Amino acid sequence: MGLNEGKILADNPFELYERDSNGVVVVIKYKGAWILVDNGYLQWSVTIPPFKYSSDEKTIRWSQWLESMRKDVECTFGILKKRWTILSKGIQASKIENADKVWKTCCALHNMLLEIDGHDELWQDSVGSNEVGGGDEPCFALSRLNTVNVEEYNLVRHNHHGNNEDGISRQTSDEHNVTNGEIRREVWKMSQDAFRNKLVEHFDILFERNKILWPKRLCKPRKL
Repeated sequence: MGLNEGKILADNPFELYERDSNGVVVVIKYKGAWILVDNGYLQWSVTIPPFKYSSDEKTIRWSQWLESMRKDVECTFGILKKRWTILSKGIQASKIENADKVWKTCCALHNMLLEIDGHDELWQDSVGSNEVGGGDEPCFALSRLNTVNVEEYNLVRHNHHGNNEDGISRQTSDEHNVTNGEIRREVWKMSQDAFRNKLVEHFDILFERNKILWPKRLCKPRKL
């Protein structure tokens, strides 16, 4: 409710890429935050699920990426429940504040054990979408994305003032709020469909430029 009403993380800044009417990739500034969820949540702009049905390649690819990330998070929850019995049997606390403390303590101890076992040092590199298929263990999450046929997109590259070397303009006109000369869209004031489509477009631009990366295992954990 706090996110949806703009009371929590309302000033959190972030940027998304999109294409303007001329096909030029521009950067749009946003305020607020959003949560990755499944399709059982309310249709708010701050709760973003993958598309349940779609025939569009861009939305299918984006949805597959979100599902891969969410499943990794859910697997971590499973590890925590196996490691700490109090999470799997139910927290018998009389107050929500005490339940929060139990959860945060379990997460802190879990992270400490990852460091002791050397697992925190395994994910210091990444693999790009154009590298899938190479090496001994292809990244499944990225290989799923490449099963979707990639269309040819119109990325206009300019070198005039306001664009960087990637051809991404930092200046554009927009119907949303303008503060101190900068456009800032407020997430909680948008519809779920509108904001989700902006996320899909942002992801599509990054995917086309091979900017979508997945953590890559560098070495085996050290033996104690």
